[in-house]
Amino acid sequence: MYFDEFDNPDLALVAPFMPTDEAMARALLKLGQVNENDVLYDLGSGDGSIVVLAASEFGARGVGVELDPVRLRESRELASLAGVEQRVEFHQQDLFETNVSAATVVTLYLLPDVHVALKRRLLAQLAPGARILSHSFNLGQWRPDKTIEAGGLGLYKWVVPAQVSGRWQWYQGENRYEVALEQRFQKLIGKAWLNGENIKLSTALIRGRRLTLELEGEAGRQRFVFRYVNPQQLQPTGGTEATAATLTMA
Repeated sequence: MYFDEFDNPDLALVAPFMPTDEAMARALLKLGQVNENDVLYDLGSGDGSIVVLAASEFGARGVGVELDPVRLRESRELASLAGVEQRVEFHQQDLFETNVSAATVVTLYLLPDVHVALKRRLLAQLAPGARILSHSFNLGQWRPDKTIEAGGLGLYKWVVPAQVSGRWQWYQGENRYEVALEQRFQKLIGKAWLNGENIKLSTALIRGRRLTLELEGEAGRQRFVFRYVNPQQLQPTGGTEATAATLTMA
């Protein structure tokens, strides 16, 4: 389950235009490992510089979301000058009404309360493995997966985790393994069983779609790596000799 520290629909949301230095924008996109396979959405895109840079230097397709028509005009002019107008688009739209489900990367440089207010929407719409990149401000209690400093300011990266809370079961040979997991963003805690007997769950990590589990019992430590397929199934990967894990209890 994902948790939110607050959900205030009456929050006054104001995000004045604050241009991002080109070197800072480049560092942010490098942090997110943006590439030609990505679709990047910049929420509150201002003059479009991040969207255009993502397309011109990193090969991504870009979508800018901005309310100010002056900034939108500047964005389209910048895209034309950079020769990437076929790879980017800009929409005059409220970022809280924007569907970002097509994005593999979302960039933010708004205000702290706006970031926190957006968090639930981003988690609900983005696919596991999508990256969220932020200039200066974090996402409240959802701690970033990676932080770097550029120009004395923090740049943050989150990888949207698959939702894996619940009780899972799989087999290796004749042995039946079970784990019960509780989730807080990318953090997991839980319990494990082998053939109905409690064993130690020493490691439980979710990174995008990849779930890593290390179990310790009488046979020693065993490592299982699964790839999230859908809310009901995890597919073994990384040489894991096991059947697919199925959700037995949400």
